[in-house]
Amino acid sequence: PRRRSPHTEDGAGREADALPFLQAAADAGVLRPRVYLELARLRHAAFTAAFTEKQTVLTSFQTRDILGPLQALRKMSPPLPGSYELLTRTLSQSEITPGPEELAWIAEGAHLFPRRLPIVIAVAAFHVRYGTTETAHTFIEQGLALANDKVDRARLEQLADVLLKRIN
Repeated sequence: PRRRSPHTEDGAGREADALPFLQAAADAGVLRPRVYLELARLRHAAFTAAFTEKQTVLTSFQTRDILGPLQALRKMSPPLPGSYELLTRTLSQSEITPGPEELAWIAEGAHLFPRRLPIVIAVAAFHVRYGTTETAHTFIEQGLALANDKVDRARLEQLADVLLKRIN
């Protein structure tokens, strides 16, 4: 019989079945970036599905468990925009405060995928909150040049306002 993909309608709900196979492939060091992205995505989904009223953020252990496959993926080709989207989502939900290394990693995503507005907005937001004013301004401007959607433009303008208040 033909195997069903967990990403199709007929394979819905079977993603958890893929986890041991993805983990085995990663442990074997396969050079398929998608394996590492899916492994990290499934871990993220499992951790966030277990959020409760008392736990609404990823712990440092959970964050590292998600970032591990993304770090391995970062060394592979081709880079995948989904990995940077998952990276920014994970860090924004984490109890860990990103340091210079993580800020450089997320900025790398905006440089590799300058037209992926969700990545650019996330990078701008991280730099407004944790990074340098100059870098934040650069990514806000980059995002505003791309934003056609009112919601995206409003988010970027809000970030610009926060940044301006910090400067003044």
